[in-house]
Amino acid sequence: MLMTVLRGELAVKQSKALIRMFKQMKDFIIENQDLISPNDLVQEV
Repeated sequence: MLMTVLRGELAVKQSKALIRMFKQMKDFIIENQDLISPNDLVQEV
């Protein structure tokens, strides 16, 4: 959230990198659904 408030070249780069990372994580989970159980995806606080 802070990166979207800050207006600098580094903040923009970091924000884009974070978006790419979450997309890669989502794609990995989708591709490996048979290896990951639903219980593995739930994190208890």
